[in-house]
Parts: sequence; structure tokens; C-alpha cells
Amino acid sequence: MSHPRSYQPELHPHLIKGLYHEAKLRGVPMTKLLREIVAEALEPTEGMQRARQEVGETGKRFLVD
Repeated sequence: MSHPRSYQPELHPHLIKGLYHEAKLRGVPMTKLLREIVAEALEPTEGMQRARQEVGETGKRFLVD
């Protein structure tokens, strides 16, 4: 089953640089840090509640390893 192409928003270069440096300071990959930041910011939102319903997740955080 093929997956529909998803939108991949571009981040401004200064955000990438900040993410890079913060990930290095924490000793984690940039992708993991970005997932944690986005998940924490979205967790209390209506949008995240809708996303959980769409993917069948109930009552627990997802998107963060």
C-alpha cells in the first residue's frame, strides 16, 4: 500500500542552527529533539486530539520514541 505524499514544511536556517546546537549540547540526534519539542507543544491541542483519533491512538503520547 503506497503512502500519500505528506507536506514537509521548511524550517528557517536559524532554527536549524539552533536545533543543531541544542541537540549537540544534549547529546541527542536532531530528529529526536525536534520530535520531542513538537510533541510537547502539540500535546494539549485540539489538533493533536484529532490526530490521535485519525491514527487510533487513545490516551497516550505518541510521536516521541
